[in-house]
Amino acid sequence: MWLATLPWLALPVLSPLRNGGFEQGSLEGWLADCATEDCTPPSRSSDARSGGGAALLDATADHWTVVGLQQDVGVLPSCTHRVSAWVKAERSREKRPAAELQLALDFLGRNDQPLAEPGCRLERYWPGEDWTQVSVACAPPATAMSARVWVQLLSVRSDAAAPVSYTHLRAHETDS
Repeated sequence: MWLATLPWLALPVLSPLRNGGFEQGSLEGWLADCATEDCTPPSRSSDARSGGGAALLDATADHWTVVGLQQDVGVLPSCTHRVSAWVKAERSREKRPAAELQLALDFLGRNDQPLAEPGCRLERYWPGEDWTQVSVACAPPATAMSARVWVQLLSVRSDAAAPVSYTHLRAHETDS
């Protein structure tokens, strides 16, 4: 029992996302969000960093586009939660398109209502053409009952697309 208190044995706790690698041949486990008119819903792509699949967030040229994936998960009190994903840019006429990728972890209270306390997010990010790992981390407020992990593509009249591969969530004990 005393071994569990040694700091070098404090291992991360994995809180797995369902189908985080999009390996199941679908987006099963994820809620697809297409929040704008003429939006192309997220789809599966065979262009994966590893394994057999990725999710493709695809903007619609000549339209404002907000497209994404989200999934609700449990939280562990007294832990820092880190969500990360491998992403890259794909198929854009512009070198730096009018688009951004967002990765976020929002905390929810009773009845899955968002809490007033902010979660954490990476905004205004556009990846290069090579796979890059992005991540955000924060600790949940004491009132958090669950968390919502989401990755989203926002585009302003661009033909940008971004494959997302191997998304995962880890929780580490917060230093006291």
